[in-house]
Amino acid sequence: MLVVLAGLLVITAGSFARASGAGSVAVSNPSAAAGYPISEAGQPWAYQRFLVSDQGDMSRLNQLGVDLGESLDKNKDGTMWAYAVVTAAQRDYLAKLGFRPGSIVQTSADAEKARLEMTQRMRMEHAAIRAAKLGRGVATKRPLSGTETIKITRADYYQSLSGTWLSVEAKSSAAQGNAAVPPGSPGCPATGSNRCGIYGGSTTGACWGKPEGGASALSTAACPALNVAYSVDGGATWKNGFQTNMQPDLDDGVYLYHFLLVKLALKADDATAPHLPILVRVASNYTPAGSAPTRSATSFIDTPPPYPGGFQHDFFSRYQTPEDG
Repeated sequence: MLVVLAGLLVITAGSFARASGAGSVAVSNPSAAAGYPISEAGQPWAYQRFLVSDQGDMSRLNQLGVDLGESLDKNKDGTMWAYAVVTAAQRDYLAKLGFRPGSIVQTSADAEKARLEMTQRMRMEHAAIRAAKLGRGVATKRPLSGTETIKITRADYYQSLSGTWLSVEAKSSAAQGNAAVPPGSPGCPATGSNRCGIYGGSTTGACWGKPEGGASALSTAACPALNVAYSVDGGATWKNGFQTNMQPDLDDGVYLYHFLLVKLALKADDATAPHLPILVRVASNYTPAGSAPTRSATSFIDTPPPYPGGFQHDFFSRYQTPEDG
């Protein structure tokens, strides 16, 4: 009986030995096949690549309960790189089965850093919303290297068949593109078009904070959050539209401005839609008290022309799906 059980153990361990190009090499530690380690909440993890021989190895990883990613990189020799979220114990377990660990894409520490940055960004956006709507500016906990100034370069009002809109553009002195950031600054990418100090030839770029212009730090997380509010009663009251947070516009690593298309109404010629005169105010999370600029919106295009004679419209009573079309 003991001989039979020993034989079964050898067969079970051998079924995993071909993983990662191991071929017929036996598992170095037969006890590794006893059970895949269970990850506990709060354990550090890594999103890592593992070398597998074929689809059979992928099936074995699935059977083990490995938390696999969707990516699968194929090599010329027929092997593949599989992606998995693993703890240190799980990585060592798979390595003992012959699945060779590769490069690490992300770790739990990276994810926590990103979470903190998202939380900080949310706070910055909320501060900008309050500053734009209330016009009181933002109280800073520590002195900044410079004072931010914002210039509203456009505030266009127009109507289209899809609604009534405000197109707003504003430039902040606290923002800059990656091309203006000194190479070697902390956080600069080593590769790609968003590298610091170069014009990457891309139609985009990365927005960085500019301390001498009023930002809190020289980092992408310190890129100012700009917000738009508007008033239809000469500045007595202010409100935000359906959209509030402006997006930075960069070209070839150069910061141009922040922009936002604010929808005031869901359709053209809506009697409830705000009409000119409209006053626009823009503020950021760095805007000092009382310094949020305003600009009167101007008409960008004339009222849309009427439909041509005989054109049928406004007869849909519900949303039309692709199948309806």
